[in-house]
Amino acid sequence: MIEFLTAYPLYTVLAVVLSIWTGLFIYIYRLDHKLSKLESMLGEASQRETN
Repeated sequence: MIEFLTAYPLYTVLAVVLSIWTGLFIYIYRLDHKLSKLESMLGEASQRETN
């Protein structure tokens, strides 16, 4: 495994960058999901106050 990583450094860089992008995508997706849930909770709370 070490021989492969030292022989093909471009693949090592590609794997690291792909891992970082995947992590960022997952983080942003989860953050969007949490914000959507929070917005719906706030919308329900504001509707209760107006009634």
